[in-house]
Amino acid sequence: MIHCLHSTLFTEAVMHNIEENTQNINVVPATDIFTPYIKDDMEMVKKWVKCELFEVVKFLHNGPSEDLARDSKIYKFFINYFSKHDLLLGLKALKDMPGMMGDNKLYLDRLWTDSIAEQVVLDGLSYRRSAVYAVMSNKFRGKHIVDISS
Repeated sequence: MIHCLHSTLFTEAVMHNIEENTQNINVVPATDIFTPYIKDDMEMVKKWVKCELFEVVKFLHNGPSEDLARDSKIYKFFINYFSKHDLLLGLKALKDMPGMMGDNKLYLDRLWTDSIAEQVVLDGLSYRRSAVYAVMSNKFRGKHIVDISS
């Protein structure tokens, strides 16, 4: 009987230590493993905004908080595009790791959040609109010279 009681107390003490130790462990999300790839992948997002997104979206009509929110059309376009095309280094690294395939959406979500925080989408669309405007104004400037002296 004493042996069983001692064994039960020991088991409870061990379980208590395990619970305390697991509470102190900081669980690292899968997306934090791939932070070295975020910078390179952010460059791909910048190119995507200037080339692919600008073909579809010229202006954010409802404001950035609504048009760039999760589950918006632009967000879904982003997820679909990068899920289909094998362009992001972080996603390539996830494919190479066994058991990490479910984290693709999580990685893309983090990349979207970071690109919104750094205003990559807003700046990219604005830059592209400015470039188009500059080309068009340069093209039409000086085409018709009006003689004022007559």
